[in-house]
Amino acid sequence: MKRHLLLFLYSTPNIVGSVLGLLGLAAFFVGLIKSFWLFIVLGLYAIGFVATPRKTAEIVTLKNSLTDAEIERGLDELIRKIRKKVSPQILERVMSIKESIALLMPRLTNMNGGDRNLHVIKQTASNYLPEMLQTYLALPTTFARFHRVRGNKTPREILLEQLDILDREMQQIIVDVHSRDTEALIAHGKFLKDKFEEGDSWLQ
Repeated sequence: MKRHLLLFLYSTPNIVGSVLGLLGLAAFFVGLIKSFWLFIVLGLYAIGFVATPRKTAEIVTLKNSLTDAEIERGLDELIRKIRKKVSPQILERVMSIKESIALLMPRLTNMNGGDRNLHVIKQTASNYLPEMLQTYLALPTTFARFHRVRGNKTPREILLEQLDILDREMQQIIVDVHSRDTEALIAHGKFLKDKFEEGDSWLQ
C-alpha cells in the first residue's frame, strides 16, 4: 500500500495537477480569486491530472527461439525505443551489452559447452535485460531518480548496478571464449542464470 501511494505521489499527472492547484491557491491569496476558490483549486488539479499523458513502458520483448539475427534486430529495436527514455549512462550500458551478445551468440554455437551458455546469453537478451528495463521504465521518472528504496539507493542506481553486472559478465565471457576456457565460460553462465532468475524484487 505504501509503495502504491508513493508511486502515485511521484507520478507526472499528480505533480502537474498539484502545480496547477497551487497556482490556483496562489491566485486566491493574491486576490485574483475571491469566490469558489476551493472548487477552482480542485478543478485545476483535476484538469492537470486528467490531461497529463500517462507514462508508458512498453518495450520490445523477445522469444528464446529466435535466431541470432532476429535477436540482434530485436535488441536494436529495444535500444531505439529506450533511447529517449533513459539517461546516457543507462543507454551506454545497454548498447555495450547488446554488442557483446551479438558477438557471443555465433561463437558459442561452435564451442564445446556452448549450448548451455548460449541459452543463458539468449535469456539475457530475451528476458533479463528487457524485463529489467520494463520494470524501471514503468516507474514515475521522479520516483526512479530520487526516491530511496532498498539499500538506500534509487531505482536508477540499482538499475545501473544490475546493468554493470550484465555488462561485466558479457565481457568476461568474451574473454573466456577467446581463451577457450570452457570451465570459466560455464561458471559465468551459471552466475548470470542464478543472479537474474532469483526473482529479486528490488523495489519492495
